[in-house]
Amino acid sequence: MIPGDPLPCLCVHRAAAPAKDVSGTWRLVFSTATSTRALQYIPVREDFIIDLVKRSCSLDSVLGPLSFSIRGDVAGFDPATGELAFQFMAVDIGLLGRQLWRITPKTKPKTYTFYYIDPANGIAAARSSAGGLALLRK
Repeated sequence: MIPGDPLPCLCVHRAAAPAKDVSGTWRLVFSTATSTRALQYIPVREDFIIDLVKRSCSLDSVLGPLSFSIRGDVAGFDPATGELAFQFMAVDIGLLGRQLWRITPKTKPKTYTFYYIDPANGIAAARSSAGGLALLRK
């Protein structure tokens, strides 16, 4: 074990953290594909922004000159289970910093279950209701 290495503690299941540890900007470090979408993960800069006070969330992605912001409402967060319930309501698509389109897709409610949060190191692991696993860094 390397001194100060946060990886060994990932093997230990921890209870979900308080809402203050979930709120904030989480950078996607790695994710797995779901069983229905084998090519889901594309290595882009992607942030999942959660604001439990305002009850809002967004998934902001940047791929070269293109940007995508998928915004929605948070229905709730259960600190006992780590489950964040939300629904995306709008998608903004931009090019070179300018918004080109706003789309209002028909979406279903989703959950993101944080099953590991280490606030001291800013690391979290979560499972999407779509089936993928994610490693996140605050």
